[in-house]
Amino acid sequence: MSSSVRLCLIDVVKTDNWITSDLRLNLIMLASYLTKNKILSPDDIRIINCTYESPVKVITAFKPSLIGLSVMTPFYEKALKLARKIKSVSNAPLVIGGYHISGAPYSLDKIFDVGVIGEGEGALSDLIKLIIKEKFSKESFKKIKNLVYWKDGNLVISDRRPLISAEKIPEIDWNLVPPEQEFSYESVLKEEKPILVKSAPIFTARGCPYNCTFCAHQVLWPGGSGLRFFPAKRVGKEIEFLYKHKGVNCINIYDDTFAVSKNRLKELIDELSKRKLLGKVYFDTLFIRANLVDEEFVRLLKKFGTLSVFIGIESGSIEVLDYLKCGSLKPKDVKRAVRLFNKYNISVIGAFMFFSPGEKSKDVGKTLALAKWFANQPSAFAIRYSVTTPYPGTKLWDRAVKEKVIDVNNPNWSDYVMYNLLPSSVSPLIFFKGSFTDKERLSYWKRIVQISEELHKKVTKCSDWVETGKIANSKNLELLKIFEARNIQLSLYSKLIMLMRHPLESIKKIKKKPIIVAYTYKEVKEYLHRVYK
Repeated sequence: MSSSVRLCLIDVVKTDNWITSDLRLNLIMLASYLTKNKILSPDDIRIINCTYESPVKVITAFKPSLIGLSVMTPFYEKALKLARKIKSVSNAPLVIGGYHISGAPYSLDKIFDVGVIGEGEGALSDLIKLIIKEKFSKESFKKIKNLVYWKDGNLVISDRRPLISAEKIPEIDWNLVPPEQEFSYESVLKEEKPILVKSAPIFTARGCPYNCTFCAHQVLWPGGSGLRFFPAKRVGKEIEFLYKHKGVNCINIYDDTFAVSKNRLKELIDELSKRKLLGKVYFDTLFIRANLVDEEFVRLLKKFGTLSVFIGIESGSIEVLDYLKCGSLKPKDVKRAVRLFNKYNISVIGAFMFFSPGEKSKDVGKTLALAKWFANQPSAFAIRYSVTTPYPGTKLWDRAVKEKVIDVNNPNWSDYVMYNLLPSSVSPLIFFKGSFTDKERLSYWKRIVQISEELHKKVTKCSDWVETGKIANSKNLELLKIFEARNIQLSLYSKLIMLMRHPLESIKKIKKKPIIVAYTYKEVKEYLHRVYK
């Protein structure tokens, strides 16, 4: 295990007004692979949470040997700006990975030394080994799969390696996570009553057996061939650890699709039963396919401890659904599933998409009617809505390029926005305009916003919900204060260590800029104020 190589990992996201810990589980799993395989130690890895800390400041203090950015398309331009700032303070090689570069490797900006496409464990491990051997060069890249890079003015895209097996994907190394970020407090509904829980995320599988036209996740495991279940015993062990050692009593499962197999769900129920966790741990916002739901499945989900599920409803039009979901889902499936969740008192979040290719006014009307029907159901908890967006690497992207909806040689990445990062009154760019007038599009958008807001008011009207939410926010802000105080303390320690190890160099820096004296004093004062306030 190297003690001289250090790695910084950053998940580039928009961070405005986020209160919860927002654990970057994808990067933690990636880093866990490195620690479990003894490539790096936890002390050699720093996962930067952009929600609460400045990447540039952390990098300046931590002095990594390699810096990795995980980026989705809506944040690619933000990533480019951040990369330029990082390059101004660090000479460490800069790597980009994630959905965007996997779907659009040709968009690699030369600010990045290399991109990792697809699953990142193997490629990142190989890059770190090059640094350990002091042989990090583009000449060495040709032996590594899952890379994209510029060499002699040409873009080189290497072959893809086989997907990593479930057995080789390690359990999360919680030593990589600051204690105050291991969980967050959430207000959730249990039997229609709000309760306060300590919540943490896990994965129980990787991949998805479906190949939806619009889904950007498929770029990591093309062709819908990437589904791998983690052993049930491993999942049970992780849940037990979080419950017994971290006090977590609510789990968010981040699988792309959780309810794929009844037998799998029965295995997990048996595992929790053996560990005496049934009824003690709840599960929130599980991703469900409505076409797979029947009464036995819902009964099993209830027994498992499910409080809420997330269903991609997408459209009320059979024709549009056939295109988006490749014929795997019908509106009748959605209604059947929601009625069953009504019966078993499990809350449902429904997601809808608007302005798909070929969509007509009658199709939008059917979607709005289904959304209205859904909002009136007892189990309806929230509505999510978005414009059908052609993300790189998807079938929808290929169609957008073919129909010249997108200029593949000069795409505007700022057009790609996440549905939950816009004010509800603002309509994002509509890619597939169809025959709708601007007035019609705005009218449809306002209608789904209205339906969503009406449901939100209905769900949150009780005083207990408001009070429980306030308590959750207050507790999360306390965790944030602890996290910020810890960072101030670590910054102080790093500067004092630098002073002790390199006194002459430090004194020279003080003459140019009094970072040791002035800034350290300020940080100590702020730290003491936060801790002993």
